[in-house]
Amino acid sequence: MDQSLKVLLLAVWLGWTAGAQTVGVELLQEPLTPEEESYVQHGLNWMAQFYTEQGFHPRNQIKARVFANYAEFSEYQMVHRNFNDGSRPSPTAYYSVTADELVTWRTRTLKSLLIHESNHALLRSDFRHPPKWVNEGISECFEGFDFTGEQTLFLAQRPRLRKVKRYLTPDFGLRVVSVLDLSEREFNQAATDRGLDSYTRAWALVFYLWSKAGARGLGEMLQALKNGEPARDVLGRLLPGDLEQDLLSFYSRLELPPEGSSAPPR
Repeated sequence: MDQSLKVLLLAVWLGWTAGAQTVGVELLQEPLTPEEESYVQHGLNWMAQFYTEQGFHPRNQIKARVFANYAEFSEYQMVHRNFNDGSRPSPTAYYSVTADELVTWRTRTLKSLLIHESNHALLRSDFRHPPKWVNEGISECFEGFDFTGEQTLFLAQRPRLRKVKRYLTPDFGLRVVSVLDLSEREFNQAATDRGLDSYTRAWALVFYLWSKAGARGLGEMLQALKNGEPARDVLGRLLPGDLEQDLLSFYSRLELPPEGSSAPPR
């Protein structure tokens, strides 16, 4: 097995302990089950520890509005959400910067959605205006991690990897890297593109960066972006070589795990 892929078989552990920062959740609507609460709490604490170790200062409280069904969620979204940035109504969840709350409903992917949207709140605690690609790319990446055990498993976001495997054309790497050039409006408008939508491209770039440069590499990227350094310059420093070709080679070798499997991809 290629050495670069062996990292995907390992647990990623950032030194989280009982004394680390704890993130509280203020539930504004429906309660969570004990199993959901345990999963989300583990994930929130892990993400907060990640940001703390990278020199950021994540918040210690998140507001979550979980509706019982889609109809209630959709009605609330249409009344309270601002779509002036070119975004479209979400069928699952969103994070409102204005209201400072994440909003979702009791869908079957509730736990991972809470992780995804909570990451937006944690990242924006200390990086108010992150580029859209890194904001969504990290949230998608963390959404795929497994927070059920003692240690956090570094897993691919299965729906994104499945889509990547369908579109591994020779220009795959170029299309992934081009997500850096999208404005927030362009990113939102390309979110539902057939083929490699903007979310999939952002996930593919962040997951590759984490696989190659680890948590510190992603932390260095965030600090550099916060300081105004161009993303391509940072990627060139963290990932020397032919990035576009390396992306294609990496995802060509990465296997999709069986449906429902909790094992990391190989």
